[in-house]
Amino acid sequence: MSPPTLRILILTQYDAPLYAERALRAGALGYVVKDQAPDEVLNAIRTVLSGEVYLTRAVAGLLLHKLVGGTTKTSRTGVEKLTDRELHVLQLLGAGLSTREIADHLNLSFKTVETHRENIKSKLGLDGAAELIHFANEWAREQGSLPSQPPKRA
Repeated sequence: MSPPTLRILILTQYDAPLYAERALRAGALGYVVKDQAPDEVLNAIRTVLSGEVYLTRAVAGLLLHKLVGGTTKTSRTGVEKLTDRELHVLQLLGAGLSTREIADHLNLSFKTVETHRENIKSKLGLDGAAELIHFANEWAREQGSLPSQPPKRA
């Protein structure tokens, strides 16, 4: 007898194709934004329970475009090189949090967040802190990945 398969549906506040792509690569079968209509969320649950992949039409279109060789804003920026933690730090920078606030929010040391910032700058070819902050703000805006309310500051 084979073990039961775990079917994962991501219910999130972030409607960014990069997050959906990473979720699918990590093993999720679906990705839905929590502000979808209740019927749509139910449809997503049923689809994933049946073993099929569920994506919103918009996210599916963007991922298919990328698959067939199109370029997206995300692929042009080099953000796909970032680890999940670096991506999270970039997102929080884009939401206006300082290094200290990000450290508190993620329960990390200040030095660890500084290291993530340096790695992000290196991977994206950014020269300084101001360029990183500008990039983070623009990227978050393009991705639509800013929460409606930024994380609470400590």
